[in-house]
Amino acid sequence: MTATRGTSPTPLRLLFVCTANISRSPYAERRAAHLLRELGAAGESVTVESAGIPGYPGRDMDAPMAAQLRLRGGDPTGHVSRSLTSEMLALADVVVTFEFAQRMRILESHPGWGHKLFGLHQLVDAVDRTPGGATGYRLIHELQLAAAPDSMTWDVADPHGRGAAVARRAADEIDRALVRIVPALVGLEAEAIEASAPGQPRLLGRGLRLGFGRKPGRSSPRSG
Repeated sequence: MTATRGTSPTPLRLLFVCTANISRSPYAERRAAHLLRELGAAGESVTVESAGIPGYPGRDMDAPMAAQLRLRGGDPTGHVSRSLTSEMLALADVVVTFEFAQRMRILESHPGWGHKLFGLHQLVDAVDRTPGGATGYRLIHELQLAAAPDSMTWDVADPHGRGAAVARRAADEIDRALVRIVPALVGLEAEAIEASAPGQPRLLGRGLRLGFGRKPGRSSPRSG
């Protein structure tokens, strides 16, 4: 790992991975991209992608999660689901999963990439444990050192096929995590509680304001 990446113009590559790449991971990908644009850092400090394991290639984003994305300023247009590959893992700097089972599938199918893996809430917990100031690879190294073990208690429940209310809860939970993660990756701080609407953070000055109250979901074998 190159400690000088923090001063390099090369952006970090953030890869979200869920089961089918139609609900949680594409929502997180497009929402994170939206927040990066709000921070003026889209494509400069961090780039974002998503995939599924095992994945179901060629599918649009799940309609209820796509609706939540539109409500919050994101855009699901053009998403096409894909399966995780070794090449994607090789290119990524941080790989974020939504269930502990997805982590285990990656370790089983693509051994050697465990140092890049974080559960969504595990990553937030690591951000909260890490002093500010670092960026790039230096920050990733500090997050790896700070990370507590991932577990099923930090799973984000799969909203696929469970209706609009469950999709809204999943989107809220992912948003609460992203407003901690995204500013940290670009060297900013997420400030204390304030939001224009549930799950819809507003940019205020140099930071995003939305309280992060960790709300772990239950493990789910569904396909989001």
